[in-house]
Amino acid sequence: MTARSRRWVIRILTGIGILAAGAAYLFFSGSDYVPIPVRSENTSAEEADLPEEVSRDESFAEWIYVHVTGAVAKPDQVVRLESGVRVIDAIEAAGGSLDEADLGRLNLAAKLADGQRLYVPFVGEDSVPAGQVPGLNDSGSAEKSLTNLNTASKMELQALPGIGPALAGRIITYRETKGAFASIEQIMNVSGIGEVLFQQIRDLITV
Repeated sequence: MTARSRRWVIRILTGIGILAAGAAYLFFSGSDYVPIPVRSENTSAEEADLPEEVSRDESFAEWIYVHVTGAVAKPDQVVRLESGVRVIDAIEAAGGSLDEADLGRLNLAAKLADGQRLYVPFVGEDSVPAGQVPGLNDSGSAEKSLTNLNTASKMELQALPGIGPALAGRIITYRETKGAFASIEQIMNVSGIGEVLFQQIRDLITV
């Protein structure tokens, strides 16, 4: 091959290269192509530029909700806790126990489940409101007691679902003026307590 022929070959190959580069530029600049970061086993979330919420351990945590009431600094609080927590954790989440709390009646190491109600009893209380997790025994199971409509205090009545201070006061006023409840159904005679609320508490009350 002569020197002149080699020069022509180089020019042709150079031209082909320029055309190929131009075609590639036009292809990628006219598309929606976005490089996707690939996270290897040893690549952190930040290095892979993953969304912040995906890299947080919190998004994968399991949570439970427990209603804490009784002798705590912030009673009647629904607290969010990590799954597997103990009674002592729920008490701390509600501001800690009061000086009047009878913690000796609780198993502070017992695990709690989602949707439970934890009642921290006061010193000297003879009975514990129904629907609570009162004196948890060593196995972690809850003792169950019913709220007697004829003897329960205002605080004990307030521990029932949907019964606040006003309704608890009306229940006490009713039994003081009308006499003792003869049946649990009679509680619907109290102003503000209808069929819906009665169905929520019927398994928690007695006379």
